[in-house]
Amino acid sequence: MIISIINLTNGKVSDEELQAAIRGINKQIAEDFQPYWSFGARLRLEGKTGTKPEKQNITDMRGDAIIYLWDKTDLPGALGYHDANNRGIPYSLVFTELSKNSVSRGR
Repeated sequence: MIISIINLTNGKVSDEELQAAIRGINKQIAEDFQPYWSFGARLRLEGKTGTKPEKQNITDMRGDAIIYLWDKTDLPGALGYHDANNRGIPYSLVFTELSKNSVSRGR
């Protein structure tokens, strides 16, 4: 399974930083999870085709699923993207601003 990562953070997270994180995650999947789950996946950074995801026309799809990396939580209608598209493609949004706030509150 290939999971496409689309960086829509407007430069708040550079592709270089994201690529380093992806390498670490892929290594952990291959070495720690895949041997026990007998199932694996690889994350792959892909170029974006627009300024925001489209529910019905997922042009960023190059693998089996998509994760959109977005900086702010101001994307209208973000909840339910995965079940609102007409092709049944699994995809998700990860909000860096929300993640940052969650981590800093947990300390």
